[in-house]
Amino acid sequence: MGASSQPPVEPPPERTSTRQTATPPPQAERAVSILRISKATQYSLWGIGAAWREEASFRFEVILGLILFPAAVILPMSITYKAILFASMFMVLAMECINSALEACIDYVSLERHPLAKRAKDLGSAAVFFTLVNCGFMWGFAIWDHWQAWF
Repeated sequence: MGASSQPPVEPPPERTSTRQTATPPPQAERAVSILRISKATQYSLWGIGAAWREEASFRFEVILGLILFPAAVILPMSITYKAILFASMFMVLAMECINSALEACIDYVSLERHPLAKRAKDLGSAAVFFTLVNCGFMWGFAIWDHWQAWF
């Protein structure tokens, strides 16, 4: 068919706010930031507490971390290796928390069995599995790299 005879569409005019916003003084801004950080820390500690109370796998991983953390500190390795080992341990705990949050949300929505709910829970479990495998590899590589120097 032929070309459309409609005029081109012009973008809407930019909206400008007539509301004046006052800039808070630096001290007030600092106080708000400290309060915000304090609240965020409190919520995080509540989440860690909930994970400890409700999730057996989280408790197991924390106990395992309490064994591995001192081992990483006393093993004669560079600070880079130690940082990688610590990061891999914390990633396991973080992923476990994410998986637990995902499962709680799914259970909150419905306790009925549904293929999509199962898939979401299985994918969360797989994510935890991958971080555990990664942690194992990091420890294995670090020990392998230093094995001859230690013995």
